[in-house]
Amino acid sequence: MPHRAFGGIVVGILAILVAVTAGAAQLPTGKASRAGLLLLLVIVQVILPAFHRSSPVIAALHPVNALLIFWLGVVVARNAGAALNTPVEQATTATEAPAPNVH
Repeated sequence: MPHRAFGGIVVGILAILVAVTAGAAQLPTGKASRAGLLLLLVIVQVILPAFHRSSPVIAALHPVNALLIFWLGVVVARNAGAALNTPVEQATTATEAPAPNVH
């Protein structure tokens, strides 16, 4: 499969699925927004090579953005694994503000 097709189609579809499932899983705001940021970085990744003639410096950010996508993908996957291993009661109380200590 050519590089362009794999990056634009397969990775794009996977990024959309990750963002949708993160939103549906009702993760805490920070973790769900990381999945949205991953989708945004994939969209930028598809657009960056189009600048190779008009602005090669911007197009040169393509591999840097790829590393960011990889790193953020690992972070999102680790957060998903941690969410799967967290009991439901603990997950709901972890997102709530702690009660004030009145002593």
